[in-house]
Amino acid sequence: MIGSAYFRFLNLSKTQADELREVIANAEIDTHYNTGNFVGSIELLDIDAVLQISEFRIKHKIAVRNCDVFVSIASDKHDETWRAPKTVNYVINIVNCPIVFSYTC
Repeated sequence: MIGSAYFRFLNLSKTQADELREVIANAEIDTHYNTGNFVGSIELLDIDAVLQISEFRIKHKIAVRNCDVFVSIASDKHDETWRAPKTVNYVINIVNCPIVFSYTC
């Protein structure tokens, strides 16, 4: 089983996307397939990233509806378990954003 968890800012301006890339080293910037807006994704690997995410969101007054935690799980079996990193719980408690799941088998 392979799993990953990312925090996503779903509606960034070009300026915000550039700043996010500077502030959070592992931030990835893409364009949303539907809206054309910039999406900033940060893999939830450590607590420091969560604190940086929170500070960035507060600084730019980004609404909770414009961010989420994206959890992706891939498995070729139907009975495996993947435990999300503790940072997922932490960021949800701090930001109170929705969780989006993707499962592939």
